[in-house]
Amino acid sequence: VADGNLEAARQGLPRLLKEQHALEIAAAQRFYLHSLSQKIQRQEGGVVDRYASLSYSAAIGALNRANNVIAANTRDEAAIEQAKADAEFSFAVANAVAADMQNLTKMDRQELERWLILLQAKLFEIGRHIGASDVRDHKLMQQLQLLTDASATHNDNAQQVEQIAEASNPPDQPAIDASAPLTEEAAISQRMNQLEQTLGDQIKALSEQLRSMKSANKNAQATPAYEIPDTAPAPKRKALFGN
Repeated sequence: VADGNLEAARQGLPRLLKEQHALEIAAAQRFYLHSLSQKIQRQEGGVVDRYASLSYSAAIGALNRANNVIAANTRDEAAIEQAKADAEFSFAVANAVAADMQNLTKMDRQELERWLILLQAKLFEIGRHIGASDVRDHKLMQQLQLLTDASATHNDNAQQVEQIAEASNPPDQPAIDASAPLTEEAAISQRMNQLEQTLGDQIKALSEQLRSMKSANKNAQATPAYEIPDTAPAPKRKALFGN
């Protein structure tokens, strides 16, 4: 454009926009995922990779999905934050699995048996809380499946009991607290009622006054009017020199 070659600028515009979009994606990926990417890369060939390779691969997959979410829309912050949280959780799971695997590899047979018995005891305690039967006579994975099924049944029964209780015992209407502050709408309604009552009392009093005045007027018309009595004519005075 500066050289005056508008045609060349027009032809190069799509490439410029593509590069600009790629730069925006790279910047967003670095902003959201740089720290997590560094942590995962440092574990390549490390403890997590050696002792929990499957979980480590799952964490890498979650990180790649987060990068793809950013590439799809760099402005969708909610989706990006969710994908980032999923990747962080997946990496935390890989670390936990690696720690357990590292401990298990250091155990002999008796220690492994003690660990398995302890795990069964914990599962039995969980099953007792949800009303499940004792499943310690099954293999570990079967125990987990049986307890999962028992937990689902327990939750369904609890929901049914709660629904029946709500249907048979509807909640009471909350009592009105006279000392509680009124809302603006309630205060206006109360004031209007007071004004209407006051106005009604005033109209009633005025009606009684008018009725009393009418009654007084009728009584006044029935009573004869007061008449001034006739007086005798005053005597004429005689002149001193007479005429």
